[in-house]
Order: sequence, then structure tokens, then C-alpha cells
Amino acid sequence: MVKLGMHVATAPAHPAEGYGYQWWVTTIGKDPAFFALGMGGQLIEVVPRLGLVVVISTEVDEEHPAGPSFMGQLLSYMVPGIIVPAVRRHSRHFDRHRKPKD
Repeated sequence: MVKLGMHVATAPAHPAEGYGYQWWVTTIGKDPAFFALGMGGQLIEVVPRLGLVVVISTEVDEEHPAGPSFMGQLLSYMVPGIIVPAVRRHSRHFDRHRKPKD
């Protein structure tokens, strides 16, 4: 039931737009991903194939002119540009050093 619910909730209501049920549907590299954005720099991003869920909660200074713009650029880069590559590197390293099961 949970898997079906996640599939329905993350399938775009309008496939050409990549958005539905409050989630944006995208890819990071070749991996399917989906994310939700909230006010003030809140972000939830999920990359199921990597077993990765990233939650970022920030407070954007609305009085600082570069605040929201800079935070938006940083958040949109952070997961695909920094976190996912680090997880992939760690996964490859972990897989190479994992002991085989008897």
C-alpha cells in the first residue's frame, strides 16, 4: 500500500509539466527523483534508487536583497551537485569493501 501510494503521489498529474500532488518529478543524472519546495527555503528531495532523502529547513532573510535568490540557487544545486555525487562515491566505496555473505 505504501509503495502504491508513493507511486501515485509522485506521478505527475500533468506529465509534460513534471508536477503533481505537491511534488516536482525530475531526475538527477539518470536516477528518478522528486522534490517538494516550501516557503523560505524549505526542501524535501527523494532519490529512491539511492535510498536518499534530503530535508533542508532554512530561514531566508527577506530583507537581504540577495537572500531568496541566492538560497534558491544554492538549494537547487546542493542535492544534485554535492549530496548525490557524495552518496554515489560512498556507495561504490562501501560496495567494494563489503564482505560477501556466507
